Amino acid sequence: MKTSLSSLELNKIAQIDFINQDELKAEYILELIDYGFLPGTEIEVLQKYLSQNKIVVQIGRTRLSLRMSDAMHIQVNTNEN
Repeated sequence: MKTSLSSLELNKIAQIDFINQDELKAEYILELIDYGFLPGTEIEVLQKYLSQNKIVVQIGRTRLSLRMSDAMHIQVNTNEN
């Protein structure tokens, strides 16, 4: 099932499908790619801090904090129907 990274439940593992390039700045997309945000890469949501508009994810051995508003534009696939 495809969904946005911001909608992914805690401790769920999904694969990155694509990053909406129309909604995020090119420099930010390049930074995400440097961190490994590539199609097919597994990503897991570790924490959500809604009061701070933040989401903490793990991609490989790297943990990152993203703005929830940016995570909305990262499409993931959970391989569920």
